[in-house]
Amino acid sequence: MTSEVHAGRRARSKRAEVNDRVLLDAARAMTVDLGWDAVNLHAVAKRVGMTSRAMDDRFGSRTSVAVAVWMDGPGAAVTSGIVELVDALVPGAGESGQDLQAAIAGVDRLLRPDDTLAAALEIMCAATFDSKLRDAIAIDLERALGKRLVLDPLGAPRHQIVAAQVAYVVVTALGLLLAYRRPGAASVNLSPLVEDFARALAHPSTPAKLPDVQSPQMKLEFETAAADPYEALLQGTLIEVADHGYAASTLARIVAAVGVTQGLVYARHKNKLELFMAATAWRHEAAIQENAAMFAALAHRIGPGRADAVLWREYMRPEHQRGRSLALEQLRVGWREPVLQAATDAAEAAFTEATAASNPGIDRESIVSRIHLDFAQGYGAELLPTFIPLAWSLPFDVVTVPLLGGPRREGIQQPLV
Repeated sequence: MTSEVHAGRRARSKRAEVNDRVLLDAARAMTVDLGWDAVNLHAVAKRVGMTSRAMDDRFGSRTSVAVAVWMDGPGAAVTSGIVELVDALVPGAGESGQDLQAAIAGVDRLLRPDDTLAAALEIMCAATFDSKLRDAIAIDLERALGKRLVLDPLGAPRHQIVAAQVAYVVVTALGLLLAYRRPGAASVNLSPLVEDFARALAHPSTPAKLPDVQSPQMKLEFETAAADPYEALLQGTLIEVADHGYAASTLARIVAAVGVTQGLVYARHKNKLELFMAATAWRHEAAIQENAAMFAALAHRIGPGRADAVLWREYMRPEHQRGRSLALEQLRVGWREPVLQAATDAAEAAFTEATAASNPGIDRESIVSRIHLDFAQGYGAELLPTFIPLAWSLPFDVVTVPLLGGPRREGIQQPLV
């Protein structure tokens, strides 16, 4: 905000500008400390001892607050980190060639985000349910990437290859940020995998026609046990959160849609959070296993590289936006609810143990790092289409085919989970 006079408007006082800064700093701190769900005009004003009108006069809505916080530093921190990693890894994207040390340093920063990046993550996830906020972030991201990511389905093959490479790195960057709260995230060693990235990006494969399949992990409507109203309730809970977000979801709307009574809820759970936790646990482990089975079947038919590209495409298809919204909301709510986080961590830990057991000849550190990266890329593939919907159409096999043929991937044919 400025004190200059524009179009006949009177300059704002220094005191008003100081108050602007106080309120914006408070909104940003609350976003980091409490999560975006806790941020509203009244709560921010109360935190600094001002009236709600002070916030309303300056911002008018939660969306405006989110945009202001994003533009006050978090947005630039995200976009600059992404662009730096793209320019360090993708040949031809930046002004110079690949810079492996810069890429490793960039990945290290993403593994350990500061409060500025933490605020950005909350706001980016919140944008899933806020079209105005989503548009503002999309414009910012597209402006930052510029000619590095040109989405033109009719463009020259070389342009499509570069766009796919750039999008692959963007998904990875976003995913590493989103995965920073996974157990052990700060201690994983991704340097060898960054080296694999660099080699794969320097030697892209030729795009191939991929089979048309449907990822079971992205489905919201799936078979439940016959005549089991409780499973129907769990499914209805996931659909409600996917459509409205956790904070805006209501038990009344869930039970009405399913056709049961709230008595069924309270017979097993104390509140909405417990119900959401049960629904998440019900599907999370099964979804991981279904995704792995899908990858294995595809890998047998078309090879692991192309199978991985299929999963990338399926995660990002436009018709799977509701599934992506749910997955991001489960992740974000887990940041604030330790019991929910513990449940998802347990499912992922079991998957890690099973993978380690089936690959006894590979050191555990490599397996843990690889699986962390796969989960991270899954998160990133869920977030990127929120802002760049056409990314799903890119030929990601130009990266995944050379990458899964790399020396450190032999024996760990792990999919995007």
